[in-house]
Amino acid sequence: MVKFGVDHATNSSFLKHEIEDIKKSALLADSLGYDDVFLMDHINWTPTSSQISNNWLVLASLIDQITNSNLGILVSDPHRYHPALLSQMYATLDNLMNGRFILGMGAGEGANLNQYGIKWDKPFTRLKEAIEIMFRLWESKSSSKWRVTYNGEFFKLKDAFLQIRPNKMPPNLWIAGNGPKTRALTAKYATGWIPTSTTPKLYSKWTEEIDKHAQENDRDPKDIDHAYQIYVCITENDQSAFNMLRPIMTSFCLKHEIIKEYNLEFPEGVDYHSNITYNTLLGMKKEQRKIFEIAECVPDSLINEMCAYGSVDSIISKLEEFIRSGVDHFVLMFIGKEYYNQIRIFADKILTYFRQD
Repeated sequence: MVKFGVDHATNSSFLKHEIEDIKKSALLADSLGYDDVFLMDHINWTPTSSQISNNWLVLASLIDQITNSNLGILVSDPHRYHPALLSQMYATLDNLMNGRFILGMGAGEGANLNQYGIKWDKPFTRLKEAIEIMFRLWESKSSSKWRVTYNGEFFKLKDAFLQIRPNKMPPNLWIAGNGPKTRALTAKYATGWIPTSTTPKLYSKWTEEIDKHAQENDRDPKDIDHAYQIYVCITENDQSAFNMLRPIMTSFCLKHEIIKEYNLEFPEGVDYHSNITYNTLLGMKKEQRKIFEIAECVPDSLINEMCAYGSVDSIISKLEEFIRSGVDHFVLMFIGKEYYNQIRIFADKILTYFRQD
């Protein structure tokens, strides 16, 4: 059965959600039968006038109130957190939640790092080392033969061990990423894969790759959640929804795999990770102007492929398209007017549709 979670990410920052708004949304999603509630892990984000809280702490405050849904962080990185700390944090929350915690990990991005003097070099290598260490620590014991010694490029451990283990193994670890190396890493270690906004065509291609790598690692591809983080706006006014989504979705079109697959042509020097995402976050006028300039180069048809908006029937149709491409777990970012009502309508009309016999 296809699963559905409610995410509090860029959509929440654009909607100017504060801590109590996020908690209200999370409790509503739990009461309506959504499978998961996710919170982003950022130091700052766009727009800069929004409140960006430490969502590990917000999540912890919800543990005793969220009784049905999984709770998850999407996503953390190995730059701000040492893998030993991440593995302990995961194990602690997983025990508190009786196995219902999901940890998303990614290679990081400039928004959480550059401004604070945190290095963002060789992000994939850091991610790979961190995940290798975390798995070894989750299986560690204090006896000498179970301690962990690791000599990586970025992380070095000697006779290390944890004194708390996850509630269950394998851990609920999801990996975010659209690149071939992160897909291979996902297939080896993760119980979930969650690429950022893409198209059904690319998702289908990447699903085949994930499944192939899983089999090469003697894993059943069905043991890996094939998730998709998607913007959703339920409205009868398609054009107003599209006008709101367009500037957000344009930034997702600046990824190398999208540019290559759809032959998009942008001005020279545009770099999604270090140039556009980071600098527009900080409100740098020069980079914001560049976004507006290149937005005109992105066809409406491409943006339409990535998100779900309009009537209930239109959204169902879009979700079914992604399901045919391999998605079995949607992570929903509701955006637009009547936010809480959208969550209710989706549960009443769309969850019911997909959960019927």
